[in-house]
Amino acid sequence: MQPKANQRLGRIPGPKGLPFLGNLPQLLPDPLPYVKHLHDRYGNVFFARFAGNRKVVFLLGPEATEMALQDRAGLFSNAGGYADQSRYLGEHVLLFRDGAEHRGLRQVLNPSFRTERLKSYLPAINRRIARAVRNWRQTPPVDLALGIRELTLAVAIDVVVGAKPEREIPALNRKFLRVLAAMVSLNPLTRFRGRRTRAWLDRQLREQIPSRREATTFDLFTMLCQSAGAGGVQSDDEIVDNVIGLLVAAYETTASTISMMVWALAENPSWQDRLRNEISRWNAPSGPSWADLDHLPETDWVLKEVLRLYPPISFIPRRTTGVVRIEGHTIPAGTPVIVSPGFVHQMESIYPQPTMFDPRRFAPGRAEDRAHRCAWVPFGKGAHTCLGMQLARMETKAFFAHLLKAVRIDATGTPPRMKYVPVLGPAGPLPVRFDPI
Repeated sequence: MQPKANQRLGRIPGPKGLPFLGNLPQLLPDPLPYVKHLHDRYGNVFFARFAGNRKVVFLLGPEATEMALQDRAGLFSNAGGYADQSRYLGEHVLLFRDGAEHRGLRQVLNPSFRTERLKSYLPAINRRIARAVRNWRQTPPVDLALGIRELTLAVAIDVVVGAKPEREIPALNRKFLRVLAAMVSLNPLTRFRGRRTRAWLDRQLREQIPSRREATTFDLFTMLCQSAGAGGVQSDDEIVDNVIGLLVAAYETTASTISMMVWALAENPSWQDRLRNEISRWNAPSGPSWADLDHLPETDWVLKEVLRLYPPISFIPRRTTGVVRIEGHTIPAGTPVIVSPGFVHQMESIYPQPTMFDPRRFAPGRAEDRAHRCAWVPFGKGAHTCLGMQLARMETKAFFAHLLKAVRIDATGTPPRMKYVPVLGPAGPLPVRFDPI
């Protein structure tokens, strides 16, 4: 039984909340301004009230972030932090495991994300991106953010489960959106639809497991089926949960990053020109190679600045497994806690003028992200660092290598309306226009 830690937070400060809703009206739809307000009032350690007036402790700043994510003392549970979300993605997903179980499964998955395997994915990724950009150049999409999501989902399906008929991608995208919405919704109907859709995805994958055990393809689904019984994979339930978890992780956060980088370049045409000049060094019709993508320093700076300003996961949950003492406060075992990359990325003590788009922050002469080991953590830190970090980086850079050779991106309106949970990103169409070059 979980300790009733919310009743024993002692002198940890925090605001009053409404019955049932707690502080959700202030936290939603954009949590960061209210979190900054509470930080100004209470300091780095405080609680806020979530649904049911449940107290959740915020641990802010790079030191607290390092303590929770590096977790050298073993006092923070990833699985405990994501207990609600695991009902929809599946309790066996890598993200929801701790300790030896997490290490075992990660060892099984690691080979699929090493450099040589990533290089093998790149030709197919180039083909998909080139086809999408060619179509968009001729007929710009009404909703570019949706087009980007469907593109990154298609890439994720290629990598995780193997090729899927093109006509099925939009429907699959809608299904994943239902599951993601259910993970953060208080609406019983939204949750019901999410569970029903999750059950449909489960059936579609489970019926393929016997044939995948005999297949010769190199996608992650097949690899998991053929490694059953080794390391952290023991059952069909674990295979299905992790395929769904990998699909969500491989496409939703990458779609967010690409969409926000499109907007950043539309708002900053001088940087768009600099990146276009940088990527002009390659001319292979098949697209950039791994070596090409590895030698785009200014593209890297822009990508890092976009991830600083718009980290896809701005708030990371954990649950304490033992007593945590920090900055004069004692947090009991069993307490839900949150650390915030989004908050750290906006700290003026680390990033002067933090709301300004300035990719030079990451140039060798400045390297503001090296002020602390957890000054820049869009992919997390420690044992749970995002497994697909390099895949996302490769896919994003390949996307812009194709796009900027084909079109100029112009802003046509004010910044897009945003959503912040479960993944930060545009909540509607991106206000941009493509002008063919």
